[in-house]
Amino acid sequence: MANNKNQTRINGLNNNIQLYIFTEIFRRLSRTWYPILFLFYIFIQLDLKLFGYLVAVTSITVLIFEVPSGVFADQYGRKLSYMIGQIILILTSFVFILSNNFVYLIIAAFLYGLSNSFLSGADKALIFDSFYELKRSNEFRLYNGKLYAYTMVVAAISTFISGFIAEYNWNILFFIGIIFGLINLILISKFYEPKIHEKTSHKLHFKKSVLELINSRTLLFLVILFIFINSLLESLSDYHQVFAMEVGWTVSSFAMLFSISFMLSGISAYIIETIEKYIKKDFALYAVPVLMGLVYFFMGYLNNYYGILLFIFEGLLIGYYYVVLEDIINHNVSSRRRATIWSLSSFVEQIFVGLSSIFIAYFSTFFGFQFSYIFVGLFIGLGGFICAKLSLRFMKK
Repeated sequence: MANNKNQTRINGLNNNIQLYIFTEIFRRLSRTWYPILFLFYIFIQLDLKLFGYLVAVTSITVLIFEVPSGVFADQYGRKLSYMIGQIILILTSFVFILSNNFVYLIIAAFLYGLSNSFLSGADKALIFDSFYELKRSNEFRLYNGKLYAYTMVVAAISTFISGFIAEYNWNILFFIGIIFGLINLILISKFYEPKIHEKTSHKLHFKKSVLELINSRTLLFLVILFIFINSLLESLSDYHQVFAMEVGWTVSSFAMLFSISFMLSGISAYIIETIEKYIKKDFALYAVPVLMGLVYFFMGYLNNYYGILLFIFEGLLIGYYYVVLEDIINHNVSSRRRATIWSLSSFVEQIFVGLSSIFIAYFSTFFGFQFSYIFVGLFIGLGGFICAKLSLRFMKK
């Protein structure tokens, strides 16, 4: 009987590894509108300053629910948290279809933040713990690189098509998101739940997670680096769309550019082994943020139709960098608190996303996008370099 249960567990965990690829692809398809969402705001003639408020609503929602949802995932199941997040994402698309005033947009922004809270951390913990329980965690980095590549290829194709659909009818795009979301909900229900560790009080679990993060200097500075890079890139990515419109790009042409960026991101993640034959991981940890900073600096400096083309290099850099950083962080986090620590990371990240999004919106209103991009480029390059150097310093101790 025990052997049968163990074999069922092994089969279930192996199934997770195959199934997770499809759930991540369909989750991406269920929010295929997101890469060009700001173009929807432009389409409905929303004031630029209000863009920042909508981003702030999403960020504040994540701030409120991120950590509780991470504790929920650790103590009640990553699969359940994943399902709740996908259901809320489906509702988000539905509200966008109904949106005819700013109140509906606020509700949609709130739901999107709530969805992210339940999805972030739970997804990473579910798949890494499946590898961990099978004693295959050393395979995770290559798996994650290929997974990222597959999802980026899907994102590239879907974003390209979405641009043309949006020019015809935005509601069709949101409806497509609902259909893919429902398919993904069925797929998520097929997951086998990795081991849920003994339950403690939520406060005690949270306290132990914070202490683990603080006491491990290596983990702490790696998470700080991840937060710093991710928050600034997320804040600025929404404004690429507005910047592109200002210098003459159409919705469909920018969607095509976004697709190329996604494709390059997927390629760099897929060939991670080849990249590491020529570039040492330690060097890449601080060199990539500097290169990202240069990309944004020159996008702002050129401030024209051709400057936006530099955006494709962001994808090339991000694909490799995210896979490397996530792998290092996962190997430094205990299984029982993995979802909570990833949620803590997202919690702090959203503080920076909310603040920086409002700053960029107001700064761009008064001084133009040119100086916003130059400033953020310098900040990413210098700040990322410092954070990476500190991470390496403690890793070697």
